[in-house]
Amino acid sequence: MLGVAHSMQIFIALIIAGILSASAADGTPSHKTETQDSSGLDDPLAEALARENYSLAKRLLANGHPVRGRASTPHAPAYWAIATNNVKGLRLLVHFGLNVNYDWGMIGGNLLTNAVQLGHLEQVRLLCEAGASVKRNPRFGRSPLYASVIYDHPDIERYLRTRGAQYNQWDIEAFKTLGMKPR
Repeated sequence: MLGVAHSMQIFIALIIAGILSASAADGTPSHKTETQDSSGLDDPLAEALARENYSLAKRLLANGHPVRGRASTPHAPAYWAIATNNVKGLRLLVHFGLNVNYDWGMIGGNLLTNAVQLGHLEQVRLLCEAGASVKRNPRFGRSPLYASVIYDHPDIERYLRTRGAQYNQWDIEAFKTLGMKPR
């Protein structure tokens, strides 16, 4: 039987995958193109990373393919790398200039918060070392620190606190709604 935290990780990964494959950047349904295959990915870079074909991904990036990809969903390659805990793929994207502070707003969080909620400590470290902010504007929702507490990842919570992470106003209100006190 799966633990609650593991079940939540799977649930969040499925939500991210659903957002990536079903919505465009503005939240409207995307339409598959004839070039999409059964994976649902409409970007050769995201597809290469999903298949762990790093030589192809590196070749695409070296030849000018945008690091954020060309998918109907912005930053799809990075989100796929995070959802599948593909550290090597994420590292490659960072090396080629990934905007580690890209924020989807309320719909999908940001790269760091998604890595946190999935419990991917190595990705959290990689993103932070690459300059990802541990703070988040409350108008966009939960902070990485809040996600680490709610999804019960104490090792990530400790790491984020060493980087200066704090709760934002959205987090404080959410804790109140849940009847919890921030720790």
